[in-house]
Amino acid sequence: MTQKTNLRAARRRDLDAINAVIEAAVMNWNLPERIKRLALPSYRYTNIDYEHLEILVSEMIDIGIVGVAGCEMAGSTFARTLCSSGSATSWNW
Repeated sequence: MTQKTNLRAARRRDLDAINAVIEAAVMNWNLPERIKRLALPSYRYTNIDYEHLEILVSEMIDIGIVGVAGCEMAGSTFARTLCSSGSATSWNW
């Protein structure tokens, strides 16, 4: 059975769920555990990120947030680019 996903703007109350998705994605990298643990803090979002980024989440009704992307304005244009923290998706549900 395929579930429908919903893409929406993240809310501040989503921060814990967003960081859980990021942690699941980083911890699934094919790298030594030490490297993943050292890298993880730089990928986590904070409340300050809401002031500088447009954060989008992908959500499944019965599961919750399963993906996240942080976007910022590219220079003076209205084009959006993915940040270096980019997008993360966790499929470990």
